[in-house]
Amino acid sequence: MQTIEFQSKLVNEPQSLNVQNGITTFIGGNGSGKSSILEAIFKQYINDDDSRVICFSSGQNELYTELFNAHKKTNRRYLRERNEPIQSFYFNCDWIRLLIFWSSIFVNDGLVRKYLLEQEYIELNDLDDDISSRLDFRFRIRKYYVNKIRAEIEKEEIGEVSEDEEGYGTVENLLRKTEFHETLEKIIDKFNIDFDFQNNENLVKRWLTFDSEKAFEVFTHKNIDKLFSFWALSTNGYLSNAELEEFKLRFKNGLEFKHLSDGEYQMLSIYAIIDLFDSENTIFLFDEIDSHLYYQNLKKMWSELNNCQGIIITTTHISESILQNNIESLKLIESGRIAESLTFNELSKRLSNIVGRKKYKFDILSRVEYPVLIDNINDWLIFKKLAAKKLGNDVNEVLDQFLPIDKSSSFDNPNEKFGAGKLNFIEQFRLQTEGKSIMTKNIFLVCDKDELPENQIREDLTVQIHNDFKEIKKFNSNRTSTHLLSWKRREIENYFLSPTLIDRKECEAAIRNKYNMPEFTEGQNLDNISDIRNGEYKAILRPLYNEEGFGFKEEMVDDLISIIPAEEISADIEKMYNYLKGIITNE
Repeated sequence: MQTIEFQSKLVNEPQSLNVQNGITTFIGGNGSGKSSILEAIFKQYINDDDSRVICFSSGQNELYTELFNAHKKTNRRYLRERNEPIQSFYFNCDWIRLLIFWSSIFVNDGLVRKYLLEQEYIELNDLDDDISSRLDFRFRIRKYYVNKIRAEIEKEEIGEVSEDEEGYGTVENLLRKTEFHETLEKIIDKFNIDFDFQNNENLVKRWLTFDSEKAFEVFTHKNIDKLFSFWALSTNGYLSNAELEEFKLRFKNGLEFKHLSDGEYQMLSIYAIIDLFDSENTIFLFDEIDSHLYYQNLKKMWSELNNCQGIIITTTHISESILQNNIESLKLIESGRIAESLTFNELSKRLSNIVGRKKYKFDILSRVEYPVLIDNINDWLIFKKLAAKKLGNDVNEVLDQFLPIDKSSSFDNPNEKFGAGKLNFIEQFRLQTEGKSIMTKNIFLVCDKDELPENQIREDLTVQIHNDFKEIKKFNSNRTSTHLLSWKRREIENYFLSPTLIDRKECEAAIRNKYNMPEFTEGQNLDNISDIRNGEYKAILRPLYNEEGFGFKEEMVDDLISIIPAEEISADIEKMYNYLKGIITNE
């Protein structure tokens, strides 16, 4: 887990974002501030030597360009004499031809080469070299640069070594001894250019073509950092040796890159950046990289992004892209601010608002491996906290794999079908997703007991699913199962009842006024007392964790659970945890 700190231009105070290696996706309507947060992160971390930041926008983004140009003017790595690798970049459309070419040439098992081969755009030789791709560009060496080299040679010949403005004056820091200059010399040599620095004033522009043979001759090291440090320097500023917009890329039979579709352009752009720069210390910032991709390529792109080692922060407002993400990775952006984590129902509502289509609940559910339908989202929070208190904080590693979803059981009397509200919802889900590919493996319907007779609840807290809903027990070609469970106590808040809490919160008199129950002492879990299991305690307990005028307060729940000794927490909490864990562990 890494905390990224930044300050968006739309928000006065700093913000932070906790991210893990993998994808974090910002969603929100147009103008919500998604791009402004990426820009702020880029600005904050581009000078950080501990991280590599790779930013890409499929269109021309003037603000990214301004930020990157300002960075290049002040960053020491852009001094050719420093001979330090450049590790962070903003790539726009001008860079794409270089990225794709060098990926296909140097990354044999990369995504770019795989795609180009599938489309029969390239061929390989017996050494697995790409023998089809060609990178054309116009190359020059300016007079000012030639004069600097001559001045170095002259001073070296008379025993002087000039210092640069930072005081560097050793032989190792001479411009002629840098990787950059040595690469220029190799290009001159391997392309048989009639030029040397002592006898020519400058090298005028001329067309050169890299193929795999020339690529290996010039860049023998095959080091991506050195390779792109050279191209960053050689295309930068008044001393530039080439203009990015003049590069041309060709494939087999003369097929030009510019004739590929917009979707292929976007896909290959992302693939090349991943091939070349993916590592655990890379932060990728991708701004709406999915705008020209149709559904199958969207799935393919998000699948590859999920396999990356680095941290990926991206933006989208396309519904199909949103549905390719794990729900935990989605962050809603409003007015340049990262909102709290979304619940299932909030996400469904937001998604409908963002893309203008109703009823996204089933689409979202199909992207969740382990959904838990529970009467109230706060019930799941209470259960998690009780389980952590009774069994230890390690339970959260298991329970965080589940997505809780608010859904009423709609059960008021024993004559009704238990859990009918939840069961009907899953039946609709089954019908809506019939014949479609879904990720959902196990669905857990956790219900309040309410009026259900205790003898219908098994020891592991499962309940028989009514025969009217037999189709949902196993569906999706038996790849998806539904589990119906019930608490043995009437409602989740009944599990707050413990001798120590009752004593500390002075509830005993109110409880005994309602029910004539046996005596109990500290250390007991009260599971054997019928009135504790079946009694109605809302009026007594809810004021202990609900604040008047505000409702549910997590801090108040924490206070209650801190009072309860682990041994006084019901065995039902452990049974529920064991059942959930057992199902997903034994798949």
